[in-house]
Amino acid sequence: MEANRINIEKIKYYIDLVDCRSFTETAKRNYVSQTTISQTVASLEETFQIRLINRKKTPIEPTEAGQLFYEEALVLWKQYQGMQQKMRNFQANQRETLSIEYSAMTDIQTLLSVIPAFRKENPLVELNLNKVLLKNISEYLVKGIYDVAIAFDSEFEGKKEITTVPLYAGKYQAVVSAGHPLFGKDSVTLDELYQHPLVMLDPSVIGASYDLM
Repeated sequence: MEANRINIEKIKYYIDLVDCRSFTETAKRNYVSQTTISQTVASLEETFQIRLINRKKTPIEPTEAGQLFYEEALVLWKQYQGMQQKMRNFQANQRETLSIEYSAMTDIQTLLSVIPAFRKENPLVELNLNKVLLKNISEYLVKGIYDVAIAFDSEFEGKKEITTVPLYAGKYQAVVSAGHPLFGKDSVTLDELYQHPLVMLDPSVIGASYDLM
């Protein structure tokens, strides 16, 4: 496989296609023709000699290999964007960028309160906040895509290469309707909680925290 056969800019076409699940919407998002998106995917499949997209399903979805390619392409694309940002900063008075990843708005509420003071003490450092899936938090941090991550400490369980600093601690809350057997209780034990059906995010979204919770 020749490395120059893949245009890194066009990797974004594939990422958007998996996100949109539509050739038409992907083309609109990138201001190109639908044919361009189709040809790009066909070229990637030819390069790696494997089917990446299942076109028989509606909406379309990636194959198992296609999902793997998507996850790797996403890392590569974010690294490329980070490189671009660093080069732009270098040209503009050699400003530095501190890239911070988070998975929910609640993760950065504490951070927002200290940003003004940080900017005052570090005027040449530009903060770049990025929202990502919780399951990718630790992986992106280890690969150097982001400099700092703010998330549940459970996502960093067993990651010796990551240093964690607690920002705040709290208790989990169970949300139930007025007619639920647990309604009205000030607190519940895990045994009580697990006697009832639970609604949780898919493990493919929240990663290691799913099992630890």
